[in-house]
Amino acid sequence: MYRATRMNSATPLSWWSPFAATRLLMVQVLLVTGCSREGSTAAPPRDYSPVEIAERQSTIVVPVSTSLARVEERLNQAIPSRLFSLDQSFDACLPAQYTQLCIGVTSGGVCRGRSVKIQITPPIGCQIAGHIDREHIQLSGGGSVINLSVPVSLTADVRGKGPVGRLVAEDVTGSVTITGSIIPTIDRTWAPRAELSLDVEWRNRIGIDVLGQRITLARSVDPMIDKALQRVAAEAPDALRSLRLAQRMQRVWTQLGQPIRLSQEPSSWFRLTPAEVGYSGLHVSDGRASTTITISGRTATFLGGEPPATDPGALPPLARSSASPGFRLFLPILANYSVISAAAEDALRAGKAQVLDIPVLGKCTVTFGKVEIYQTRNRNLAIGITLSLSNDRDWRDLRGTIWLTARPTFDSKSRTLGVDRMRVSADTNSPVADQLVRVINFPPLNELIRSSLRYDLTSAWAQALSQATAALNRDLGHGIRMRGTIERARLTETSSAPRGYYLGLEAEGTVTIILSD
Repeated sequence: MYRATRMNSATPLSWWSPFAATRLLMVQVLLVTGCSREGSTAAPPRDYSPVEIAERQSTIVVPVSTSLARVEERLNQAIPSRLFSLDQSFDACLPAQYTQLCIGVTSGGVCRGRSVKIQITPPIGCQIAGHIDREHIQLSGGGSVINLSVPVSLTADVRGKGPVGRLVAEDVTGSVTITGSIIPTIDRTWAPRAELSLDVEWRNRIGIDVLGQRITLARSVDPMIDKALQRVAAEAPDALRSLRLAQRMQRVWTQLGQPIRLSQEPSSWFRLTPAEVGYSGLHVSDGRASTTITISGRTATFLGGEPPATDPGALPPLARSSASPGFRLFLPILANYSVISAAAEDALRAGKAQVLDIPVLGKCTVTFGKVEIYQTRNRNLAIGITLSLSNDRDWRDLRGTIWLTARPTFDSKSRTLGVDRMRVSADTNSPVADQLVRVINFPPLNELIRSSLRYDLTSAWAQALSQATAALNRDLGHGIRMRGTIERARLTETSSAPRGYYLGLEAEGTVTIILSD
């Protein structure tokens, strides 16, 4: 018999307990998770491709000079003061003297008879002993010509021989100046050459008077003067070796292959690989003989660690210079992504709630969080913005990270980087992500995001030029000093890079190598 059982408040609800537990668990889940919904767009792929920097063609100027006084000193050391000694005997310093004797009748001073040649004096022999000395060799000049002057003095003791000649005994002197022009050059083997044009100008031709006749002693002296000319011609190129061009330029040639640090941040280096050497010819001015050597090669800029030095090898043959002086250098400026991200977070007031009236969504409270930036495909930027959203229509908060892609830009006038073509990186089927995207695309907020990604690089630009100038003015060792100036710099490249936003400046100026003597 069925009997109904009356339940009262004290009756245990054991039959209902499983359902109650399930309902209680569902309520707890809703309380924990139902008040916040997550939704994000897919992050773009990272791109670690390094920046490729093209090499530039550059020409370095190396002025080399030496004082004419040094060349003059070399000549005076190489050519002895006493050029020649004289000790010669001649059977006929003065030829026999003759006269015509008329045998027969003369009329009006004209011999009408026979004319006979009669010797008055026999040939007079002589012994010449003495020396030929030079005075100080002097150099001067201008343009491409070195002028040379060598005063030469002659002193001799002349003694006659024979019955008549024994009556002749005389000390004689003479002076002559060797003058000329030297056009110095340097051949392809770096050897000095000299094109000489020499002349002899007698101030007092040496000689004696015997029986009313002048004996110039030319047979003795002129060959020796010619030898003196040849000696000067032979020593002039060697005297120009005081320039020491080959030795000094080999030092420069080798040293230029060493890398030089441009900047610490970003870590960058430049290195010149020399290829050709030319020169402008030798010029004389203000008491100096000088030439300008040009070294042409490729200038490479490296990001990261120190690159290896290059070995340019032996000094190449010298050619007449055709390269225009000018140094071109690529300067990198890097704005680190972490710095830009932090600046963007400040501009977006990350962590602080902001009330916005967004179409469709209505009045919303938006809180921005972390901003992450990195390089993605096609040298674009990937920009991840974390944000949360709440409004009166939905009691649950919306949270997520919306990823954008943008092309980096740079305003040369204000020297400010920015972004262009900013768009959501991928489509989404998530209702939550759709609403967050709607927030990001809200024009005032979108412009705020764009503005937050602007970064002023004026100080970085100035610092890059300052660091480059310092890099071009340094002691390279071995008596070599580099002096450089940057005359202009222009923007040639803007791009993303693995570590930051990258600007490439092409700096142009001059670099001169100063050599110690």
